Amino acid sequence: YSCIGIGASYANIENNNISNTFETVNSFSVYGIVSGDYNVIQNNTINGFDIGIGLSDDWSNQIKDNDINALRYGVHINNSHGSHIIENNNINKYTSADNELVYVVNTDSVVIQGNHCQAIGGDGFYFNNTSVLMNYNLIVSPGRGVEFTNQAEGSIINNTIITLDNADYGIK
Repeated sequence: YSCIGIGASYANIENNNISNTFETVNSFSVYGIVSGDYNVIQNNTINGFDIGIGLSDDWSNQIKDNDINALRYGVHINNSHGSHIIENNNINKYTSADNELVYVVNTDSVVIQGNHCQAIGGDGFYFNNTSVLMNYNLIVSPGRGVEFTNQAEGSIINNTIITLDNADYGIK
């Protein structure tokens, strides 16, 4: 990684204002928070990073009550284990980059509830090979609202999905 605001394991990452003023839309190397295992990431404001919060090969993190303003991904989870909780966050993607607000791939399970998410480019949520419980979220994006691929499974209950600009699917 070339820039990380905070990186930790077994920590409470709370009440921080993490900002990046050097916007790098073409790089995956700029993270607000890179989480390790068993963190509680709560009440933070994260601005100007390619990826607000990144989890790779990590165990059971909680992402709650954060305000995330990212260039590419609000939350990016890849090859993670246990159960991750993404709850009551405001997640905004303020560039037209063709990425998702929340991206979860090859992860045991994720609970995603009560989030308010908006993007001016790309898609809403993407799940691949992951068990998902998703409820009470607001998703506004010009692309697909929610997409499940490659044996992703779970429940989608009481969400509001608004797709802009003649998007092809609300849920695929």
